[in-house]
Amino acid sequence: MTVSTSEVVAVFALVWSIGSTVVLFFLRRSDAIKRSTREADFNRALSEQSGQLTTKLNNERVKLQQRQFILPLWSHILEMRLVSPRSLTPDNDDAWRQLNYNANTLELIALAVESEAVDDEVVRRTLWDTFVKAWENLGECKVDITPGSMRDGPALQRDNVAADTFYHQIQKSKREGGRISRLEGTE
Repeated sequence: MTVSTSEVVAVFALVWSIGSTVVLFFLRRSDAIKRSTREADFNRALSEQSGQLTTKLNNERVKLQQRQFILPLWSHILEMRLVSPRSLTPDNDDAWRQLNYNANTLELIALAVESEAVDDEVVRRTLWDTFVKAWENLGECKVDITPGSMRDGPALQRDNVAADTFYHQIQKSKREGGRISRLEGTE
């Protein structure tokens, strides 16, 4: 069997064509893999940045809601009145009610801060004088005889652990010159 030159050239052309197709396939595949890797890296970076932005926006939303929640506390704060220890007589129900109201309001504020329902920085800055005066007033309202199931100021202080803890935190914050942090994007 003799093979003509044209047949050799045809076979060579066919082999060349197949070889170049295989090479092109692998080059394209390599480019596709590189492109796929770049796209995956880009998508991963985009996902991370999106997650960070979402977290930051959520934190700012929570902080704004906390700062707005302080307004309902004002109605309770406005009802607080300092109680004179001399007015705590067995027959002065109003003074005893006011003393209990003050203790309960201070505990409410402290629990709202502790549970992060309100922004503690704002409460410390806006209410610390009121809170401190009312808390110290409770301590001054010590009496020897309390009517019925009523408790005097120091007993109320012992009962209201959250308010006591918050009082000490406020005192520490005052010594450190506490400042309110700004919301992101505000001047």
